[in-house]
Amino acid sequence: MRKYSVLSLLLVFILLLGVLAGSAAAASPYQIRRTVEIMAAYNPGGSMDAYCRVFQPFIQENLRRLTGQQDLNAVVVNMTGAAGRIAYTEIFRERDPHAPRFVLFGSTSHFWEIVTPSPTFFAAEYTFLGSVMRTDQYIMVRPDLGIENFDDLLAFSQRQPILFGTSGVAASEMLFAEFLRTMLADDHGVNLDIAYVHYSGVGEITGGFLANDIEMTIGNTVNVTQYLASNAAVPIGVIARERSAEFPDVPTLIELGVPADVVGTLVDVLGVSFRFVGSPVMDPALADVLREAIKESALNPELVAEANRRGLSINFVDWEKDLENSKIMGVTFERFADLLNSIVNQ
Repeated sequence: MRKYSVLSLLLVFILLLGVLAGSAAAASPYQIRRTVEIMAAYNPGGSMDAYCRVFQPFIQENLRRLTGQQDLNAVVVNMTGAAGRIAYTEIFRERDPHAPRFVLFGSTSHFWEIVTPSPTFFAAEYTFLGSVMRTDQYIMVRPDLGIENFDDLLAFSQRQPILFGTSGVAASEMLFAEFLRTMLADDHGVNLDIAYVHYSGVGEITGGFLANDIEMTIGNTVNVTQYLASNAAVPIGVIARERSAEFPDVPTLIELGVPADVVGTLVDVLGVSFRFVGSPVMDPALADVLREAIKESALNPELVAEANRRGLSINFVDWEKDLENSKIMGVTFERFADLLNSIVNQ
């Protein structure tokens, strides 16, 4: 009887060890198996690249802490072309749920789902990881043209189409310009005549200004900082209902006489934000650790200070709210399907 009791206790002890081992394994941090890739969909030097690079060291530090993998590295990878679609498609088609890769996605890229007969990605199907930026847009003109306000711009374009630099067909600056031009003409009988000159990135737009090959563009806060630093272009108006904190001396388009309904539509429909997204098949456990690393990075005062030093604004929105915002923007874009198709096919 005594022998049987000892054996029973031994079995119970072995079972307890197994349970404890299983609990320890379940509680262990998620292990990322290779280098984390933070993908920028445009060339180095642009705003998307700048955001990826300011986040990279902070995401790396947070991932090392969250996973316990002190040798874990995060790197920025530029995959350019087709107004961001090459990188967006690459991540959307990722089939390995454990692949630690994600891309900074521009909100206005939603429209490719509407204008492409066979879309290569669907925004709402990505694994959302968190939005890190929403920025105002500014009308920028070459400083030697003597254009100081919107009336000057309209008058200039009546003499000859104003040469407008873009970072690719249907890039965000072109979307803003086409919506602005179309609404002014259709709703208010105002003609802003534009001729587009397409480049492969913001850096080339800067070169276009300096070579006197272009006369106008639309850019975000980062772009304005870069254009001003090189004396390539100056802002004459911000596309917003109120002046921006970054450039408070720049008047809003409403102040310059552009109808408030036009400006409101531009802000509500094309309000540009950058969000990190992973593949639709990303392992939920991997997504959770990436979300935490991105959130802690975005809320880190040191990152915010470094971003501000570079002219980057940080406005974090958690992934659930950002997914909701993305779906609303997708529905809104459907209302402008005809205009979006005309932009791509002009």
